[in-house]
Amino acid sequence: MRDKHSADSDWRQLCQIALLELDPVKTIERIAEARNAVLNRIEDGFTKSHDKEQVLLREALSSLDSLRKITESQNHYQANLRKITEGENRYQASLRKLTEGKNRYQAKAT
Repeated sequence: MRDKHSADSDWRQLCQIALLELDPVKTIERIAEARNAVLNRIEDGFTKSHDKEQVLLREALSSLDSLRKITESQNHYQANLRKITEGENRYQASLRKLTEGKNRYQAKAT
């Protein structure tokens, strides 16, 4: 069993890791890990933890929830942007084929 200091530093460290993660996909995973650690600390220390720590734990959950919403929104935006880019690439390829066909037709007509 871990001591109080270890459990306290674990959730704090995991929250920091989640906040500093740059990869949006990994951020979601880090948020889940940190959230679980915070919830475990709340359960483990419900009767033992100080009011100050309870406030910090609630704030951590709120911050992680906000980060999750922002990251999910960013991931959704990036997915839509990829779809738009793929559609644009298909459009450009089709336009090139049409132009090539038109050029061949004009070359044969002359």
